[in-house]
Amino acid sequence: MAKEKNTQGRTRQEVIQQTLNMADLEAVSLGEIVSDGQMFDLEGNELVAYVRSAMLALLEGGARIVGQSTDRGGEWTVQQEFDLPNDEAVAKALQLWETEGRAAAFLVWFYRGPVN
Repeated sequence: MAKEKNTQGRTRQEVIQQTLNMADLEAVSLGEIVSDGQMFDLEGNELVAYVRSAMLALLEGGARIVGQSTDRGGEWTVQQEFDLPNDEAVAKALQLWETEGRAAAFLVWFYRGPVN
């Protein structure tokens, strides 16, 4: 059964806000978002709903989906395949998570800092 608060006593909304704040300082991976949801004992459709809402909050809060550039010394660059309207970008990331599983955890990153 899903918990209302995680082990640190935070609600889902508080964790999503914390993730949004963290995205100002460093990129946040899809894997971190999934892990945050699992801290509430979410699974299945409930976990997907949490991940969807967290990704939407990040994108609506100004984050971009990024990847590390191999030709620019590892700087974050916008992943063009996700440069879509927010709901479409989230759907694409969820589809990648569904098809790639754990590998997708480090293919999708969110960042509100400067990108190339």
